[in-house]
Amino acid sequence: MTDSAVTLENVSLEYDKKRILKSCSFSLKTAEICSLIGPSGSGKTSILRIIAGLLAPTKGIVRIREKVVSSAGKIQIPPNERALSVVFQDLALWPHLTIEQNLAFALKSKKNTFKKSEIKEKISHILEEVGLLKMAKRKTNALSGGEQQRVAIARAIVTEPTLIIMDEPLSNLDLALRQELIARFAVLFKKYNTAALYITHDPWEAQQLSKRVAIVDNGLLVFDDLFSALKNEHTNSFARKVWQYLAVKEAL
Repeated sequence: MTDSAVTLENVSLEYDKKRILKSCSFSLKTAEICSLIGPSGSGKTSILRIIAGLLAPTKGIVRIREKVVSSAGKIQIPPNERALSVVFQDLALWPHLTIEQNLAFALKSKKNTFKKSEIKEKISHILEEVGLLKMAKRKTNALSGGEQQRVAIARAIVTEPTLIIMDEPLSNLDLALRQELIARFAVLFKKYNTAALYITHDPWEAQQLSKRVAIVDNGLLVFDDLFSALKNEHTNSFARKVWQYLAVKEAL
């Protein structure tokens, strides 16, 4: 069995003759958590879309569980057949559905087929994990921001993906709630043996969830190592600013 959840091999992306990503290579092991940070317009969202199968790379190869899912100009495996889940910034919950219906829809949309009894069991189990079992019949538009976020992560995990990609999921929440949810994410990812790529603008938030960080700047993957190794990074100005920011936060 392979130890790789996702691999990008020399992935480049061009749009309207503009280079968006430049020969990015990246690999995430099974059950590993990595944060992806970078300034606005650096290419973070493009990486997400390429891994998720929403966008084909101009050059390079994308593998999930060592299986080629995209290559230069082609999407071989569609998003719903990839062993991954995505939590977007706006969460993309269906407001007209209840919590349990949101999760059931996610299970039914995957290639794997589950029996009705199995779907019910999976939903009850994960909702208990995130503290929402008693609210299962409630529609998501009647929930608080923190409760909606817990629905989103439950929906992502219930399909038992190899990889979860999270795109700025906590940006609209207050600090205390962000801390609470980050701690919950870490526990769930470990329990379900799920790899996670956490995309954020906030280095401090990223450091609370993962030891490893990848930094993309101007379409280039300029750093990929432990947060602690940032203090020795001298070639990229954005990476240096990240370290300086974290050093100041640590001193407070």
